Amino acid sequence: MDTVIKEDIARLVDKNCGWHKLKNKNILISGANGYLSSYIVYALMEANDKYNLNMTIYTLCRNREKALGKFENYVNRSCFELLIQNVQDEFAGEYQFEYIIHAASPANPFVVRDNPYSVIEANVMGMHNLLKNCFQWKTEKILLFSSYVVYGDMLPADGAREDFRGSLDFTDSRYAYHLSKQMMEMMGMCFKEKNGIKVSVVRPSIIYGPGMGYSQKKHITDFVKNYISDEDIELKSDGSAVRSFLYILDATDAFLKILLQDEDGIFNVSSEKSVCSVRELAELFTTFDKKLKVSINIPTENASYLNTTNDIGVVSNEKLRKMGWEESVSLREGVQRTIRWAEANDFINM
Repeated sequence: MDTVIKEDIARLVDKNCGWHKLKNKNILISGANGYLSSYIVYALMEANDKYNLNMTIYTLCRNREKALGKFENYVNRSCFELLIQNVQDEFAGEYQFEYIIHAASPANPFVVRDNPYSVIEANVMGMHNLLKNCFQWKTEKILLFSSYVVYGDMLPADGAREDFRGSLDFTDSRYAYHLSKQMMEMMGMCFKEKNGIKVSVVRPSIIYGPGMGYSQKKHITDFVKNYISDEDIELKSDGSAVRSFLYILDATDAFLKILLQDEDGIFNVSSEKSVCSVRELAELFTTFDKKLKVSINIPTENASYLNTTNDIGVVSNEKLRKMGWEESVSLREGVQRTIRWAEANDFINM
């Protein structure tokens, strides 16, 4: 495991005080190869060792080779199991998962553009496949990964709270990801009301840090690539769009706190400290040791399928803070740690 990630995981495991609730539990993590979920796997495995929790971590992944690369230190341990399959497929074998962390979901905007139905199918049918097995698995709680995009367009300037209801065009295939996430939340709420199994939902905003890949094609991944390649940063817009950027250590801490609390609910996971425009984020990279410049070059033909959000993309984390969560990593520190990780790893080919 990379040094920066090891440092993050050590800090993360020390921050959380509720690990005893997972003692002797079996935990299923779907989409475990993913950027956010892999950090959860690392944290659970570290906590398992440090606090003698006797957990068993089941990681559901589609790509065996990628999983073996991410989790090579764990694959021969009795407390770690790889399940290589699609979350939509039937589960072969007798299992007991007291906790399910459901993070499997296609999120790449190019997949949405090229095959939007596959996104709906994967999200909705994958959710159904897990829910229908919960009684057999004796599941106590599900942590569902949704997204702040469920709020749609025209977010309020002071940040969307969990009860905000925006608008989405349900006839526009660009919103396939957004609407399928809404449907997953509805399925979870209906299941909870009928069957009494706890379901908590997290709606992450923009999460960044070690482990993210250049292939994600986000502003921040583009800027990291520019930085480590000694390239000036060229914006494809005026850079005025405002976003919230939360470092992955703090995001993972939030996910685990929500998993471990006794009550369930819906929570935004975002930063209210590291909020800035895309241009301000780009200019932050120029303040480090390399003398990069920022320029604006708006193409004549924009990729409209990517432009499904407004200029304000900030959600409130007030509910999460009331639960006792606190943000610990500034944007500057988080970006520096991300650059340090990217320079030591094959970030551009991820």
